[in-house]
Parts: sequence; structure tokens; C-alpha cells
Amino acid sequence: MSQRTFPRSALVVACGLLLLLLAALAPLSGCGARRTPNLERIFAATKTRKGKPPIIVVPGILGSQLVNQKTREVVWPSAFRSATDGLALPLSPDLAANRDGLVAERIVETAKLARLAPEVYVYYELLKALREYGGYRDGDWDHPPP
Repeated sequence: MSQRTFPRSALVVACGLLLLLLAALAPLSGCGARRTPNLERIFAATKTRKGKPPIIVVPGILGSQLVNQKTREVVWPSAFRSATDGLALPLSPDLAANRDGLVAERIVETAKLARLAPEVYVYYELLKALREYGGYRDGDWDHPPP
């Protein structure tokens, strides 16, 4: 039995065609029907219940609004940055001097990073669902309810 071999150029062309096909089909992966869960039914028992366990959302670096403590300027998210907004981390051999004046004030619900760009919903939908369907309300870490 003789083993059949293909020229190397044919394999390269076949791989190229396969990659081209996959690239052409990739945008279609998001074209299916969007399924939205029935949040009213899911949260039905929770909405009116008293003494619910709290839900703590930890937004992370890009999901936190950063404010300069001294100037009260919102430096993140912000489309326009000043030269002295403090967003760049201070670097010095003296570790005690590596402090900035930025604090995370709140979670970013929506962000618009350019005038012509659409508004991006960061945590808006999650927080809206918890408020409307789950019966939760925003808390304040520094001033918790009694």
C-alpha cells in the first residue's frame, strides 16, 4: 500500500480557506435570538421578603468611579483627562511616598467615553434588576441601615 501525500502548497491553501471560512462565520455567532430570563418570576419570593442577605457587588478596577480627593474631579471613567488628574500611579523608591489622592466613590453604572460614542451600560442592568425585581436598595458602607 502506498501512502498518498499532498503537496505542501495544497495544505497551506486548505488551511487558509478554513481560516477564511471561520472568520466569515464568526460574526454570525451572535445572531441568535436573545433570550431574556423572566426576572419577575425568578425574584418573586425574594422581592417582598424582609431580612434578605445583602448582595455585595465588587466592581473591580474598571467598574469603579475614581475621584481625586483634593479637586473632586472624576478621573475615571472620563473621556477628557487633565494633566494633573492623578490617574498615573506615582512611582518612587520611597514606598511611603507612593500615594495618590484617588478614591473609589461608587460603582460605574453607565459610561460615555467620547462625545460621539454610545453610552455603555457597565453595571446598570445588573443593579436595575436587583432594585426592580429583587427588592434590593443601594447601601452605604459608611452609613449602614439600622
